[in-house]
Amino acid sequence: MKLQIKGDYVRNFEHAKSNFIFVGLLGFFGFPIYYFIWHYIWPQPYETLVGRSLCGMLFLPFIFYYKFPEKLRVKYFHHYFFLTLFTVLPFFFSFMLIRNDFSYIWMMSFFAAIFLLVFLVYNWLLIILMIIFGFVLACLVVFLFDGYLSLAGFRAEYIPVCLFVIVGSLIIQGYRYQIERSKVRDMQALGCSIAHEMRNPLMALTLIAKNDQNTIGDLITEIGGNSGNIKKESLVRMSSLCKNIMGSATTALSVAKRGANIITVTLDEVVGQQPNVVKLSDMDLKSLIDKVIVEYGYGSNEERSRVINEIEEKNSFIVKANEDLLMCLFFNLVRNALHNLKQDGLSSNFSVKIGTELVSNSKYKNYKAVYVIDNGVGIPKEILKDLFGNFSTYGKKDGVGLGLSFCKRVMKGLGGDIMCESEVGKYTKFILYFPKI
Repeated sequence: MKLQIKGDYVRNFEHAKSNFIFVGLLGFFGFPIYYFIWHYIWPQPYETLVGRSLCGMLFLPFIFYYKFPEKLRVKYFHHYFFLTLFTVLPFFFSFMLIRNDFSYIWMMSFFAAIFLLVFLVYNWLLIILMIIFGFVLACLVVFLFDGYLSLAGFRAEYIPVCLFVIVGSLIIQGYRYQIERSKVRDMQALGCSIAHEMRNPLMALTLIAKNDQNTIGDLITEIGGNSGNIKKESLVRMSSLCKNIMGSATTALSVAKRGANIITVTLDEVVGQQPNVVKLSDMDLKSLIDKVIVEYGYGSNEERSRVINEIEEKNSFIVKANEDLLMCLFFNLVRNALHNLKQDGLSSNFSVKIGTELVSNSKYKNYKAVYVIDNGVGIPKEILKDLFGNFSTYGKKDGVGLGLSFCKRVMKGLGGDIMCESEVGKYTKFILYFPKI
C-alpha cells in the first residue's frame, strides 16, 4: 500500500504538469475574485480577503513552473504541488465552512472542493487522509482564532450527501483512471510488441550481412590468389560465391518485407483488429518450416545448427494460412526454445525439433498436429496455466510476455489451437493444431 501511494503521488504530479499554467492562473485570480462575489454580490457571514489572497499566491509558482531550475523542479515541486492542494482545497474550504456555520452555499462549495480534489488525486487513501486532516486542521485554526469551536450549524442530513459525493467521485475517478492506465499499458504493449517482433528480422539481416562479408572475403582472396592467371576452377568457385551473395540478398529482401508486414499486424492489433487471417493461401508445411529455418534471425551459426526440421515429404500436409503470420508464430516458438542456450549446464546435444505427429487428443480429432520441441530446462506446471496470457513470460530477463499470446491469437484466428507440455529439466513441447483441409 505504501508503495502504491508513493507511485500515485508521483504519477499525479506528472499527470498535472501539463496543466500547471492553466491551474496557476485559475487559482491566482479565482480565489480573490470569489471574495468580491461572496462579500459584495451575495454576502456571506464570513469572508477573508487575506486568506483568499494567500491561497491565490500559492498558485503563482505554477504559472512560472518552467522558469525554475530543473533541479529545483525535480527535487521539490511535487511536494509543493500536494501541499498546495491540501491547503487550498480540504483545509481552506473546511475552514470557511466552519466559519460560515455550515451554510448551504459553503456546503456546496465544500462538495465542489472534494470533487476537484478527487479529480486531481488518484489514490483513494490519500484523498481520505487529506480530507480528514484538512478538516481537523481547520477546526484547530478556528479554535485558535476564536477561542472556541462551534459546530452547531452542522446538520445530520449533510452526512449521506457528503458520503455520496466522496464515494461517487472516487468511483468515477477510479474508472477514469483505470481507462487511462489501460491506454498507457496498451501503448507500452505496442512498443514492446514492435521491438519484440522486429528483433528477429534485424538479427536475420545481421547474420546475412556477416555471412556475406565472409563470402566476399573468400571471393577477394580467390581473385587475388589467381590474378593474371584465373583458372576454370576458380571461375566456377567465384560464380558459386556470387550466387550465394545473390541468394543472401534475396533472403534479406524477403526478411525486410516480412518485418514491415509484422509491424502492420502489430498496429492492427493495437486498434482492436484480430491478426489478419483473411488473406489465406495453401502452403506446404515442410516448405514453410524450411523457410522459417532459413529466415530466422539467429544470433550465431551455432544457434542455426540446433534447429532441425524433422518433417518428411510423406508426413507433410497443406495448411491454409497467412504466411507472414505463421512464420512469425514459428519465429516466436524457435526464439523461446533457443533461449535455453543461455542457461548454464545445458547439455551439448540441445536441439529444437519441428515435426508432425498423430493427434492423440480426441478434442482435436479433426485437426492435424505440428510440434516444436526442445530438450531444455522446461517450464514449471504453475506457469503453464497462464503461459499464453498477455505479459506472461518465464525464464527471460528481457522477455515482455507478448510472443505466446500472439501465437494463441493467430492459431485461434485460423480455427486451430496451440497447447504446451513441459517437464522441468527435460523438455518443452508446443503442439499446434491445424484444421484438416
